[in-house]
Amino acid sequence: MSFCFRRLLVRRTSALMLLQVTIFLSSAHAVDNEGFTAITGKIERYIDANPDVRIDIAIVHQDNMVLDSAFRETSDSNDEGARSLFRIGSVTKLFTALAVMKLEDDGLIDIDQPVFAYLPRFSVKRRFSDSNPVTIRHLLTHHSGLPTNILKGQWSNDHFTTIIEQLRNEYLTYPPNFVYSYSNIGYSLLGAMIEEVSGQSYESYITENIIRPLGMKDTAFWSGTMPPPNLVTPADTKQVQGILPIRDTPAMGLYSSAKDMARFLIMLVNQGKYDGRQIAHPVILDQMMERSNEDVTLDYDHEVGIGLVLNHCSFKQTGLILEHGGQTMHYSSYFIAVPELDIAVIVLSNSRDSKGFIHEIASQLIKATLDRYHPDLNRQPDKMIASNPDTKSDQASDIEIGKSSSYLTSSGLLTFQIDEDEKCACIKDKRFDLIPMPDGWYAISSSNDDKKLEFSPQKVNGKKVLAARKLGRAQRIGEYIPDKGIPTTWQQRLGDYQIENPDPDFPVQDVCLIEEDNMLFLSYRMPLLTNKRIDIPLTPIDDTQAITTGLGRGRGETVLMEQTNEGEYLLYSGYLAKRIENQ
Repeated sequence: MSFCFRRLLVRRTSALMLLQVTIFLSSAHAVDNEGFTAITGKIERYIDANPDVRIDIAIVHQDNMVLDSAFRETSDSNDEGARSLFRIGSVTKLFTALAVMKLEDDGLIDIDQPVFAYLPRFSVKRRFSDSNPVTIRHLLTHHSGLPTNILKGQWSNDHFTTIIEQLRNEYLTYPPNFVYSYSNIGYSLLGAMIEEVSGQSYESYITENIIRPLGMKDTAFWSGTMPPPNLVTPADTKQVQGILPIRDTPAMGLYSSAKDMARFLIMLVNQGKYDGRQIAHPVILDQMMERSNEDVTLDYDHEVGIGLVLNHCSFKQTGLILEHGGQTMHYSSYFIAVPELDIAVIVLSNSRDSKGFIHEIASQLIKATLDRYHPDLNRQPDKMIASNPDTKSDQASDIEIGKSSSYLTSSGLLTFQIDEDEKCACIKDKRFDLIPMPDGWYAISSSNDDKKLEFSPQKVNGKKVLAARKLGRAQRIGEYIPDKGIPTTWQQRLGDYQIENPDPDFPVQDVCLIEEDNMLFLSYRMPLLTNKRIDIPLTPIDDTQAITTGLGRGRGETVLMEQTNEGEYLLYSGYLAKRIENQ
């Protein structure tokens, strides 16, 4: 027999914040509160420093929710008995992926068939003559080559199926199955396919086949003009009414609570079962948890399943680890699950800026939960061998000794130089000395053995990239940037542009083409998303087309220039911007 109790653990002296914890106990197991003291203290300090932030967490073990907690303001207007809701963002993709796999299990689709077999209206331009069709599996695993987003209309009441028409004016970024490239648009197409095949709306299919069977009473899609009444007020705005709708519902449109998400995670780690009912066939979940990109060499050791990020190397003896996060305007979410040990955690926040923090908290909660229920496991960091070591060819083979080469990374341009007297890497005015390794890699001299980071310039599938390796596992961290300069045609286009087809509630401002470090950038501001400018490096491919530089998310996307009698226009991600001539 199980029972529960509510206990006040922490109260700020100012009485503005409290931590409520509901702990579900059984005769066999109970969460040891002392094991979580450091984590709860860390959350409390974070909220002390960010007083408008709320963080909710839930932990599941086997078929029980063993911890349900909320850090929140006592002045919250929500009913004490009502569950507070958060936008879970891209965690919605897991619901969409599960729905697609259910359709295949019912014999209605084959995920290895082309998208147009089930969605005849789908078409997209391509500049790769030898590429294969985009399949349903490609969409599910982010290997379709579709753009990450179509920004025009993303934060609006437009139905997600409108992107089918918009895609006809867009180009594939890469051939299908060439490289992992996260795509919200791909999941909107999956939602459209679900509607086409099932004969019902995407929202009703998800509700009838996943949400309702799990008893997730607080989980739903926002389909009106007003947000749900129990939605937690965002930390960065005082008006819930200021929250914008989102077009790409199948990619990031669900609202839920930590308790409801715990029900979903119980099903995930219990082979599709919840409360004695088989919600999803175990074979479906096995397929979703299998690595799908072993043959994609540019992915290195980044493992993805269907709707899931996979991880085999965090700790010894924990088996497969499943992860996914979500970040939308005003909200963040993250879950981690260890299905072989029947453990999972979910962390929700009302702050977009909390993404990194809640990921860290989720990781620490998993560790603490493993310590509680599996104290005998030796979970020291495990050294893993690269999954495809033989395919990572041409390591440093074409790097010209004595010359520096530049690579575009998420942190900016990294300069890599190898010569007889000096081996170093530099990024943002920081310099790191490098030590040659026997296998063609270079280690940072200041790294200790436990955290040793190694680099290697490589050529994979015709692309020059910079790889990094830690604990034996490699990933691509940068793409080679040739020092070609900016063509004259594009040099003459530097300057300011004005959006001609703006979204009424979501401004895109200060659009311009700029030059920096002898590179061309498309620069703009989206003030509702970030206070920082968004600078996207461009690589011109002819006089009228450029692509966003690099590989992966947001890269390889097309910028078109069009000359008309009214002036010159820039077309990017559904937006049309007219050049503002100098006065």
